[in-house]
Amino acid sequence: MSQEIIILDFSSLEEISAAGAVALFARVTSAQISSGNDQLFQIIQPKKHNVRKQFRGSGLFNALRPGGRRKLDKLWDEKSKFLSGYDQEKHLDPTLDLIGDTLDDGTPNHLKEAINEAILNIQQHAYRDPANGLSSGLRRRWWQYCYLDRDSNRFIFVISDLGQSIPSSFSQSHRSHEELIAHAMKKGVSSTGDPWRGKGSQNIKDPVELEVSDKLIVISGNGLYVYNSSNIKEELAGLSYPYYGTLIAWSFDLLGGKNDNRN
Repeated sequence: MSQEIIILDFSSLEEISAAGAVALFARVTSAQISSGNDQLFQIIQPKKHNVRKQFRGSGLFNALRPGGRRKLDKLWDEKSKFLSGYDQEKHLDPTLDLIGDTLDDGTPNHLKEAINEAILNIQQHAYRDPANGLSSGLRRRWWQYCYLDRDSNRFIFVISDLGQSIPSSFSQSHRSHEELIAHAMKKGVSSTGDPWRGKGSQNIKDPVELEVSDKLIVISGNGLYVYNSSNIKEELAGLSYPYYGTLIAWSFDLLGGKNDNRN
């Protein structure tokens, strides 16, 4: 009996954001793993030459190609910008090395701490409900991408899980999802309710504190949260369609002076 194929048609694609690319990477590869069908998707590439060039040159096309867990493991050997990890001890240092190589002059300490905190949250909290429907090959797994745009001098790092969303970890159903994300990002707040927890959110926000042109973006459930610094009110918005999991993106203006405080 022949297996069905899902066609992903990007022929009319004009552009895709780094966050959108990671979300696509996570959904496609998680389906490849859970279905056990490496050939589940057929990719139709963008028609526009410059978009197709970026689609392939960024490593996205290679990351979406047929394959399961072995393909994702191979991406680490290939030093792809699109990567998927499942073990903090095994994958954190290679991630930081990749960022350091991309930026030429090393990974900012605040960003090291923020990424470590994000991965720790994924490992300890995102998949704590075993009934979330994910196969064993996907539990504790995350997806990431780092990108340096030399034309605009911006560096972006995105990481996403497919576990329980931030809003679903809190019981305040009277609040919107974006309000719950903002609540979760306050220092001292933890979904566990333990008073000694809840310090990690500040680590996640610290990398963007120095420059107002830098930003932190969190998408989870139906909520969007954008943070610049403690002196600027965060932006909140509701999403029409939910993101099943949590996606975090840091965006830096490399000309903004942060490099002077890098280490």
